[in-house]
Amino acid sequence: MKKVLSLLFLMILLIGCNSPKTPIFKDLYFGMSYDEVLSKGFCSGTETEENGYSTYECTFSDFAGLHYNSAKLHFKNNKLAKISFYFSTEDASKQRDFSKSITSYLTEKYGRPKEVNKCVGWKDDNNTYIVYYHSDMDSSYRITYINELAIFDNELNKK
Repeated sequence: MKKVLSLLFLMILLIGCNSPKTPIFKDLYFGMSYDEVLSKGFCSGTETEENGYSTYECTFSDFAGLHYNSAKLHFKNNKLAKISFYFSTEDASKQRDFSKSITSYLTEKYGRPKEVNKCVGWKDDNNTYIVYYHSDMDSSYRITYINELAIFDNELNKK
């Protein structure tokens, strides 16, 4: 009887230690295969190759209560490894407010960010969040202000 209870306790302990990660975006988890993500209705369009990732447009583009213009899902070795969100506007104050909102959200959740060049980043045990603010000028000299948020799985994006 003691052996059975000990074995049962050990099994419960092992199951608890191997509990799955929390979803990174809606009901997506890093490490899911392309087919799993596709079956949930997140991918649209055709595959493109970007910096060693197989990349697809995402059908959803909201994160932390903010609505981005677009999002992409990036797969490495057929596993979801990165999600990117893009927001752009010609209104500098709108961009500033948007950037402040995502920075405040991530700071509240993960603490003080680290700044490198034009990027601001946060890292926990599982993921890295990088926000990149920049601007672009087109041929008619209109400036577009851009906010990019990239969320990386630390395990799948080792250097």
